[in-house]
Amino acid sequence: MNGINSFPPGWHAPQNFHDVPLEAATNNFDYDDSVVCVRVGGRVFRVSKSRLVQRVPVFKDMFSLPQTDGADSQEVVLHNDPDDFYHFLWFVHADAIDLAGLANDPPTTRLTRYLGIAMVAQMYDAIAISEWALQELVKELDCRSFILPQIMAKLVVVQRQRGRIDSIATKLRTAMRRTLYSLAHLNAAGRAFTADLADMVPVLDHALATQLLALTYYYILVYRSDNWAQDPKLRPVDRLRLLCGAQSLRQRGLLTAADNREEYSMTGTVDKRIKGLENDLWSFFDPAAWKLPTA
Repeated sequence: MNGINSFPPGWHAPQNFHDVPLEAATNNFDYDDSVVCVRVGGRVFRVSKSRLVQRVPVFKDMFSLPQTDGADSQEVVLHNDPDDFYHFLWFVHADAIDLAGLANDPPTTRLTRYLGIAMVAQMYDAIAISEWALQELVKELDCRSFILPQIMAKLVVVQRQRGRIDSIATKLRTAMRRTLYSLAHLNAAGRAFTADLADMVPVLDHALATQLLALTYYYILVYRSDNWAQDPKLRPVDRLRLLCGAQSLRQRGLLTAADNREEYSMTGTVDKRIKGLENDLWSFFDPAAWKLPTA
């Protein structure tokens, strides 16, 4: 990590970098601040009101809304993931020393923290914070060929929250594709990871990430053709999709009786055989096209 001002070259803060300047939020560091209650899932956070408002102006409106049933006006209920909101609060209260120390944490801890900060910041239009977290996130992702399934699930959400195709969205997509590519090639070569392709299937299915799910199914067919049918991690619906995909790919000549495995490239993100077909790959695995009877 390059410190707290690690924005990319040419990046400029939004006009309202923080809606309330630090001096105003703290009355020039001479104030009696109120504590507000934020309920997120099963957790309750009691935090400085001025701190939240200074970083996330939308909270100013939240705390001013009339409450029903006699609820405290200094209490709001949010529908975020509690862990993500915890990471966001960590950032809101962190100083330069805390941020510098984050570089010494394990990689998964850093990824989880950046993701949590980015997801909450994007939801509440804290633009400067989300841009910082996403820039740190993509730098971290550039350094690794594998990410855990729970990280993959959050990356799918963050990419969707982005809402536009830009360099960050492209790098997030590349990181997810690179993980699946590495799991396919390196697991087949005997390298052990803490998760495999089958672990990614329910995560991507739950997230409705059909392009990535189809890519995962393709790699399972090609690189685990000898044992996927016996894998207890794969559900009946996965086996059905894989059988449909195997037949469809054979009909298109994309799966043959010969060895379909490709040579691993350290810079690769997808097999050359299916490059350019990713947008249509799900159609090969979708059982709906086969009009199979349902139970």
